[in-house]
Amino acid sequence: MNHAQLAVTVLDNLNFYLILYLALLLGYLVLYRKIYWGIFDPMIWTVTSMAGGAFCVCFLYFQDQLAPLYKWSFLTTEIALFLGLYLSRYIPVIKFGAIFQSEPLEYHENEITEFDIFTWIIGIAYILCEIVSIMTIGIVLFEEDVTHLSAFENHGILMAFITSFRLLCPLVLFYKILVRKQKYNYFDIVCWFFVAIGILTTGSKGAILVFVFQYFMIQLPLIYQGKAKPIKISWPLILGLASFPVLVVSITRGGDAVDAVTGVFIRLLASGDVFLLGYNDAVMNSIKEKSFLKYLFYPGWGTILKNLGFNISPPDVIGTDIQNFHYGKTDGGPNSRYNYVALHFLGFWGAIIYSGFIGTAIGVVRNTFRNLDVSRINYFGYLFLTLIAYLSNLLIDDSIVFANYIFWRLFFLVICYILTKTVFLIIRYRVATVSST
Repeated sequence: MNHAQLAVTVLDNLNFYLILYLALLLGYLVLYRKIYWGIFDPMIWTVTSMAGGAFCVCFLYFQDQLAPLYKWSFLTTEIALFLGLYLSRYIPVIKFGAIFQSEPLEYHENEITEFDIFTWIIGIAYILCEIVSIMTIGIVLFEEDVTHLSAFENHGILMAFITSFRLLCPLVLFYKILVRKQKYNYFDIVCWFFVAIGILTTGSKGAILVFVFQYFMIQLPLIYQGKAKPIKISWPLILGLASFPVLVVSITRGGDAVDAVTGVFIRLLASGDVFLLGYNDAVMNSIKEKSFLKYLFYPGWGTILKNLGFNISPPDVIGTDIQNFHYGKTDGGPNSRYNYVALHFLGFWGAIIYSGFIGTAIGVVRNTFRNLDVSRINYFGYLFLTLIAYLSNLLIDDSIVFANYIFWRLFFLVICYILTKTVFLIIRYRVATVSST
């Protein structure tokens, strides 16, 4: 079974499969209503993708192409994940006040604070990355047969830089105005200009949603604790956000609005295509990578060790192997969902245990973040924990993507923080020296 067969079969019996998808989507949204924190929580996108995965599994079942092993593995791992997420609510949250002690927020109007320096370093790094990306890659949105991922195929380090700072820069700017309650200056406005360019030219259908998710997540603890007003959304804004993926598909692939809407709809149905393409003994046996530890820990750490001279080869990506089985040599593949990856590496029972474990871990991280005491944690600690909470749901979507994203974003955050501390201490030393003379 492949994407073309899915599209043809669904469009031939559209009413049935549309009702099936909507029923699964509604069921997942209702089941997980205590887990996600509203429509701006990135977890809701993961839940939506999980409904797409369930649709693909049901589709295989109705086509008599689903072996009992895969059916029961999918059901038991989905249950284990949900139980882990639900039961984590009863685990005490982790306190970080002693680790990330807050710095005083009082400052004079003309005084340069440590956070100001941090903002400049993040902003300058992001602007430089965006300029280099445009000069090297071009504007991906207007490139034919090129995605926001394949465009960086031969520029892995540049991709690590640009994707990391495209997340860090808006997050820091949101933190400045929403948490610290500071006004923007001219440099901040310039940064937002480049952020807008990045969103509009990246070629990613979900680029604007990432931007909205950041806005929500950075102030979630304040909203939960009653220190900020809940975010209200109007129907025109919802329609505007929903139309953005359609617009991107229309520009990148051509065609009219109907074709673009159909393409987005089929993509939603196939958001669990790792099951559609991979729930097959021949496909499962064709997957080359056998080391789960290497698969989890190579992203980031493996790249650095390899550049330092160690003889380490990257793991074969499961999604790419699956795509290659069906279509020959390709540039990418479907996201390897937690339950598919676990079944391959750990077997039936190991996959159930792993699913329950990551469900519990994600739940503890999210509950801890929601209960953060903003007054007792500094800007670095707040951003550090926001990133972990923001990216934690990727453990469900694709473990190798999670490992790659969490490593590089935290890596650049820490590097910028160290640079900030260094520059700030130099400035304080020079000021103290001048004052003493």
